[in-house]
Amino acid sequence: MNRLLLLLSVVFLTFGRARAIEVPAFTPNVVQTADQLPDAEVREINAAIEKIRTEAGIWGAVYILDTLNGESIEGVATQAFNTWVLGEKGKDNGLLLVLALKDRRSRFEVGYGLEGDIPDLIAKRALDDVMRPLLRQGETKKAIIDAFNYLAAVHMKSPDAEAYIPAKVMPSWTSSGVLFPRRGLVVLSVYLLVLWLCGPIAKLRARSLARGLEAGMPEYRFAEDTYLNGSGPKLVSPLGAIGLRLFLSLNPGAFIFIGGGFLFWLALALPAVMLLIAFAYFRTVTGRYRSPDAYRAFIAKVRKANAAMVAKGYMKETRPGVFTHTPAWFNSNEYRAQQSRSRSSSGSSSSSSSSSSGGGRSGGGGASSSW
Repeated sequence: MNRLLLLLSVVFLTFGRARAIEVPAFTPNVVQTADQLPDAEVREINAAIEKIRTEAGIWGAVYILDTLNGESIEGVATQAFNTWVLGEKGKDNGLLLVLALKDRRSRFEVGYGLEGDIPDLIAKRALDDVMRPLLRQGETKKAIIDAFNYLAAVHMKSPDAEAYIPAKVMPSWTSSGVLFPRRGLVVLSVYLLVLWLCGPIAKLRARSLARGLEAGMPEYRFAEDTYLNGSGPKLVSPLGAIGLRLFLSLNPGAFIFIGGGFLFWLALALPAVMLLIAFAYFRTVTGRYRSPDAYRAFIAKVRKANAAMVAKGYMKETRPGVFTHTPAWFNSNEYRAQQSRSRSSSGSSSSSSSSSSGGGRSGGGGASSSW
C-alpha cells in the first residue's frame, strides 16, 4: 500500500512539473513563446515601450504565450515578473502585460512603485475598455501599444488618457474631471431605494396585514403590538434613524457607486444581492401577520426562546408573545454579573499593531480579464 501511494505521488509530481510553465529568458521588451507576432510588429511594440520608459518612467514588458496549460494567469504573471526582476531597483516601476492567446486571457501585473497611479481599477480598465475591443478585432499589436500608452498617460496625469478609450465605452465627465459612470449611478440608485424605502414599505404592509389579523384573531390586539404602533421603546430616535440612513447613503454608497461603475460583474451582482436582502427583510417583517397560524407560530417561537427565563421567574408574559423582566431578574446574581461585564467591556481599550513589508522587486497589484 505504501509503495502504491509513493508511486502515485511520483506520477502526480511528474505530471505537475510537465504542465508547469517555464518562464523563458527575457528578451527586451517582448517575450514570445512561439513567434505569435511578426518581427515588424514586435519592433513597433518595443519602440512604444521604450518611449514610455523614457517619458513616463515605466519599465514595461509583454509576455505572449499560446496557452496557460491550466495554470492561473495571475500565477504566471507573478512568476514572470519576479523571474525577470522588472523595473528599477528602489523604484519598483515595472509593468508586465501577459497575453494567453488561445485562452483569450490577459493580465497587467503592476509593480509596487506604480500602484498609487495605476490601481487595480485602472489596470482593469486598460484591459477591458482599451484592449478588449481591439483584441476581438484581431488588432493585437495596436491593443498592446494603446493599453501601455493609456496607463502611461494615467501615470503622468495627462488629459489625453481617455483618447485611448473607444467612444462607445466612454463614461460621462464633469467639468472638474470627476468620473461618473452611468452604471455606477444605476447601482447606487438601487442601493438608495432599498435603503430608504424597504423599511417603510415593509412596515406599512405589516400594519395592513395586522389590521386584518385583529379582525379574525381575538387574542391579537393591534394597539398592544408595540412593534407596529410605535408605542414601544426605540433603539434609535426618528432623527437618529434619518441620520444613520444619510451616513449609509454616503458610506458605503460612495464605494458602491465607484465599484459598480468600474466593474461590470459588480454592477450586475450588487443590485441582485440588495434586492434579495430587501425581499428577505420584507418577508421577515410581514411574515408573522400573514395569518392567525403564522402569528401563533411566532408566539410559540418567542415563548420557547424565553422559556428558561420564565422558569426561573425572571420574565413573565404580559400578553401573547410579549415578555417583560420581573423584579426578581433585577435582584439576581445573573443581572449583576451582566451589568459588571457591560461596564468592564465599555471601559476596556484595545490596541492593534500592523506590519507592512517594503517594496520589493516583484509585482504588486494588477488586474485580469478575458476577451
